[in-house]
Amino acid sequence: METINLKTLLKTTQPQLDKLAAVGVTTPEQILWLLPRAYEDRTQIKTIQDLLMDGAVQTIKAKITKKSFIPTARGKKLIEIQVLDEHEHKATARFLNMTYIMRSVMVDQRYYIVGVPQFDKGQRTYRHPEFVPTQATVGDDGAI
Repeated sequence: METINLKTLLKTTQPQLDKLAAVGVTTPEQILWLLPRAYEDRTQIKTIQDLLMDGAVQTIKAKITKKSFIPTARGKKLIEIQVLDEHEHKATARFLNMTYIMRSVMVDQRYYIVGVPQFDKGQRTYRHPEFVPTQATVGDDGAI
């Protein structure tokens, strides 16, 4: 059986081959097993009312209405971010010990919020979601 050279197969440069080799990819067979860690469908933008509590990652588009910093009794830092979608439905995003989020998102700005929604004390919440500015580039397939 003939051995196939990766540089010929991929038609790429040596620095790119070195990056592949650094993660243990040196044969065409290993490239076939180089799979993404996970797939999240970010093309389905939902309203807060339409969120399903099924444990799946879901995306909403909402405006931040309030940011709060709440110190806990055990010295941890809880960040709560209130959001409102276009139909006036509310949700809360919560972060524990991630104070940088207070500087990275702005009140009255719209974001795509990506994460696993939960129902907590009668309220729709996200724990540690990803906030993507609505000005972010949208791909040809509609993905954020």
